[in-house]
Amino acid sequence: MESGFVLFVSFVIYFGNLTKTIVLTNVSYQIRSQVPEDLPDLYKMVKVAFEVAQQSHGNEHEVVRKLSKSKKFIQSLSLVCLLEKDIVGQMMLTEVSIVDDRGYKQKSLELGPLSVNFLHRGLGIGSALIKEGIHRAKEMGYQSIFVHGDSDYFSRFGFQDASSMGFSPLSAAAPPLLILDLKSGV
Repeated sequence: MESGFVLFVSFVIYFGNLTKTIVLTNVSYQIRSQVPEDLPDLYKMVKVAFEVAQQSHGNEHEVVRKLSKSKKFIQSLSLVCLLEKDIVGQMMLTEVSIVDDRGYKQKSLELGPLSVNFLHRGLGIGSALIKEGIHRAKEMGYQSIFVHGDSDYFSRFGFQDASSMGFSPLSAAAPPLLILDLKSGV
C-alpha cells in the first residue's frame, strides 16, 4: 500500500545556529557550508556541471580543489546545495587583497566558481547560493565581492561594473569584472 505526501520545495540554509527555509519547487534542497568530506563529490559535480556550461575554462573543478586547500579558503563562505545527500550546486567566496590608491586594504571576496548540476538548473539554486553567500559575507564584515561573470545575471544581486569604481580585469579576454559593494546596504 502506498501513502501519499506532499513535498514542499524548500532550501534549508544553516549558518551557526540559524536555519532558513526558502520555498521553491516540489523538491527539498539544503544549503550548508562545505566540509572536507564533500571534496570528492564536489569535484565530480563541478567537473560535470562545467562540461555543459556556456562559459567554461575546463579546469573549474581543479580551481575548487586548489581553493579548498588554500589559505584563502573560508569554510563558512564555501557553500554546497544538497538534494538528499547529493551535491547539486556549489559556490565559493574566497578572500582577495584589495588596496586602494591611499594604501587602505579592503576586506574583500571573490565569488567563484559557482556551479549547478545541469539537471537542477533553472530552479533558483544558483540564486539561493549567491544570496546566502552575500548574507554571510555582510555578517562577517566583508566590504565587497568581486566576480568575473555575466552582468545580466549578477546585476539582479546588486553587482555592477567594477570599472565604475576604478577596478579593471587583469585580462581583456576575461569576462566582465563586477563588484558588489556590501557597505552600501544593497
